Parts: sequence; C-alpha cells; structure tokens
Amino acid sequence: ADRTPGNRDAIVGVCLYPGVWASSAGLAQDLVHLASVIAQARPGSRGVRMWFLGAQAGDVATAGGTPLPAERSWDQAEVDVLVLPSVALPWLERER
Repeated sequence: ADRTPGNRDAIVGVCLYPGVWASSAGLAQDLVHLASVIAQARPGSRGVRMWFLGAQAGDVATAGGTPLPAERSWDQAEVDVLVLPSVALPWLERER
C-alpha cells in the first residue's frame, strides 16, 4: 500500500494494556471519530482511522474489569499518532 501522506487515511493507534482506564481509551476513540467527521466534511482532506493496539490482538482487561478488544499488536501496526491512555495506579487496586 502507498504510505505517502496524501494518498491514505491518517491512522491513530490507541494502546491498550492491563489496567488501562476504559474511559480514557474511549475518550481517545471519541476524539478520533470527531476528527474523522471533520475531515470528511473538508474537501480534499484525508480520512482518520483508529485501531486499538495491544501486546497482541485480543481482549485486554481494563482497570474496571471490562475487556476492550485490541485489533492489532502494537509491534506490527504502522500508525501516524500513538495515544497512551491513563492506567490505574497500583494503590487504587482493592485488597484481596
């Protein structure tokens, strides 16, 4: 595929890792969606796409316990922008 800037969508990768806040990853997803809508409204603009990335493709446990699906592994994804969402701090975990 042609990776020259003028011929393809901009790609944003949002990293998922154990303990990531789903709200933080979701906010990044929402902002990329808004950027995509704005880009589509401007003639000649490139599109904007987003992938959730993880150490490997598959579900990643969030801080709240709800899994989010990583679509690709971060070591095999070529992105233009990489977003690192907030992660829960160890002292916020419940005692077991």
